[in-house]
Amino acid sequence: MKRALICILLFVAAIVQAADEPAVAVHYKQACLLRDKGDFAAAIEEVSKGIALNPLEKEWLAKSELLSAGLYLEMGMNESASVTARQVQMLYPGTGFETKASEILEKINQLTEQSEQSEQSE
Repeated sequence: MKRALICILLFVAAIVQAADEPAVAVHYKQACLLRDKGDFAAAIEEVSKGIALNPLEKEWLAKSELLSAGLYLEMGMNESASVTARQVQMLYPGTGFETKASEILEKINQLTEQSEQSEQSE
């Protein structure tokens, strides 16, 4: 099963590369596929590669950072999600990326409040 998934991902990567998209887009799309399969750790690794290897593709980097924040949140890594979302807010003020990062931070705040209330009621 893993080999089939790897083959599919490589095939998708080849198609995307052929379409002249930046390499970070390939990593982003592969990370989305992995996320959709529920493999959040592998998705984080993939999207991180794209960010590290392609620092000049601002729009894809913003998408990748938001994806990272969402993945961290899915994995219960609220501090990492918060740091990443705040970074997006600082780097992309006045954009839709900032708005989406704010939504992630709001969700983190809600989860934190729920957790604190749950602890107090015990």
